[in-house]
Amino acid sequence: MFQSNTKSFLQFILLILLQAFLLNNVNLFGFLNPYIYLLFFITYRFDNNPTLLILIGFVMGFLLDLLSQGAGGHSCNVTYNSFFKALYHSIFIWG
Repeated sequence: MFQSNTKSFLQFILLILLQAFLLNNVNLFGFLNPYIYLLFFITYRFDNNPTLLILIGFVMGFLLDLLSQGAGGHSCNVTYNSFFKALYHSIFIWG
């Protein structure tokens, strides 16, 4: 359990820093930015607390907005997607 939490925390920090300092400056085809920080939510374990996923999603989006000087788009998007991922798994996976 401790190794899983440590791995998730390091993945969280690494993806935020990679997104904020490297990938926000990359433009594919002149106008597309890759959002690699979404990999954290794809690889998030299903047996963890879904409320924690929503909280982590908000914190990640808030940090990305602070580092990229955004107006709240990342916070809104990640919190929304975290909520519906938790809702989807509670309805279709758990029962």
